[in-house]
Amino acid sequence: MDKYHIPVMLKEVISYLDVRPNQWYIDCNLGGGGHTKGILDKGGKVLGIDLDSDAIREVAQKYQPFVESGKLILVQNNFSHLLHITHMTHISPVSGILFDLGVSTHQL
Repeated sequence: MDKYHIPVMLKEVISYLDVRPNQWYIDCNLGGGGHTKGILDKGGKVLGIDLDSDAIREVAQKYQPFVESGKLILVQNNFSHLLHITHMTHISPVSGILFDLGVSTHQL
C-alpha cells in the first residue's frame, strides 16, 4: 500500500463515477493520487488539482508515464478556480468530478 496516502472508499468512488475509457474526470483534491490512479487504471483520463505542491510533485513522479502520455494533467491551484482551470487545460467534455473533502493524514 502507498505510504503517502491511502484513498478512502476507492471502489465506491470508481463505481459511482462509472469510469469509461478515454473520458475525462477531474480529481479536485488530488492528494496522494489514489482515486486518480483508480480512474487511470479503468482507462479514464484525469485532470488532477491540488493546492499542495508536495502532492503535485509526488503524483507527477509516481505516475510519470500517465503525465507523459497526456492521460494525466496536474495543476497546482485551488479547486475553487475549476472553471478557469478547465478552460486553461482545454479538457472537454468532462464525465465526472470528484471532491474528496476529507482530511489528509499526510498533511497533518
